[in-house]
Amino acid sequence: MTAVKSPARPTLKTCEVILNYECNAKCLFCYHPTQLRGPELPLRETARALLAGRRRGCWIAYFIGGEITLRPDLPRITALARGLGYPCVQVMTNGLLLADPEYARRLVGAGANLFRISIHSHDAARHDRLVGVPGAFGRVMRAMENLRCLGADVAVNHTINALNYRDAERFAELLCSRFALTDINFIFSHFRGEMSVNLDLLKVRISRTAPYVRRAMEVLRRRRVAVEAPMLVNYTPCVLPGMDHLLAEWERLEKPEDDDMLVHPEGFTTRIYDMKEAERVKPASCSRCVYHARCLGFEREYRALYGTAEYRPLAEFPKPFPLYPTYARMERMGVPRG
Repeated sequence: MTAVKSPARPTLKTCEVILNYECNAKCLFCYHPTQLRGPELPLRETARALLAGRRRGCWIAYFIGGEITLRPDLPRITALARGLGYPCVQVMTNGLLLADPEYARRLVGAGANLFRISIHSHDAARHDRLVGVPGAFGRVMRAMENLRCLGADVAVNHTINALNYRDAERFAELLCSRFALTDINFIFSHFRGEMSVNLDLLKVRISRTAPYVRRAMEVLRRRRVAVEAPMLVNYTPCVLPGMDHLLAEWERLEKPEDDDMLVHPEGFTTRIYDMKEAERVKPASCSRCVYHARCLGFEREYRALYGTAEYRPLAEFPKPFPLYPTYARMERMGVPRG
C-alpha cells in the first residue's frame, strides 16, 4: 500500500517558555524530579524571550512549568505576550488554582486564550492519587467549568501509565460528553524524573496501552469530533499503525528552521525537536521500516527497561485511521498556517 497523506500539517511556530519549577502538586509520573528547585525566569528575560520568538516568526506563546499559576505575575506575562502580537497565548497548568473563578477571570482578561489542563483519570480518586493532592479532581472540574463560562479554549493533557491506561475510552467519553473537547493529548509516560522513582507502580509496556488508546480514538471518531491537532504523544507509527497523522512530535522536521524554541529558567534556549532526537534511539531493524527516514525513534529510558522488541518495522503504509486534525482553533485565533 502506498502512503495516504492526511491534510497538510501547518507550520505553527511556538515560543515555549518554562517560567518556573515550583509546583503545588506531587505527580507520581512527573518527568521532573520532585527535588528539582530552580530559578524562575525573570520577567525581563521572559519579555526578551517572547520578543525573540516573534522575530523568529513564532505565533504561539506557550507557558509551562512547574506550575506557572503559582507566579503572581502570570497575568502580566500573558498580557505582555498578547501585546507583542501573539494571537495564541497558551497556559499549561494542573488547574488547581483556576478553580477560583476570579483568578480564572483575571488570566483570561489578561490575554490567556488557551488553557491546557492536566487530568489523568475519569475517576476522582485515581486522579487525586496520581497527582498527590486530595480533592484535586473536583477542583479541576470546577476550573474547566470556569474557563468554559469565560469563553476560553480548553485542551487536556492525559499521561498514560499502569494505573490508568485501561480507562482511556471512558476518559475520552467524559471529556467529550461533559466538555465537548476537541483537543486531548494522550501522552505515554516519560520514564524519567519522578516517574523513574515510581516505576514499580506505574510502568507499563507501550504495546499494552495501544489497544486502549485506539478505543479512545474510536470514541472521537464515533462522536464525529473535529479534533484540533495531533494528540498521541511519545508514540511511534509502528506501535499505533495507521495513526501517524494523529501522532505528535514523532517525525523529523523537513526544515530545521521550523523547530520550536524552548526557553529555560536558567537563561538558555534550546530547540524542541533537536532535544527530542537527542533523547531517542532506534534499533537497526528500524532501517527496514517505511517510516524510517521520518521517525525519530523512542526514548532511551524505555529501551533500558523493556528493550526494542515492541518496535517492529512496518513493510508498507497502513490504512489511515479516519480521524484527521483540522487546526480550526488556530485558524480562528488568527495563527498563520505557514
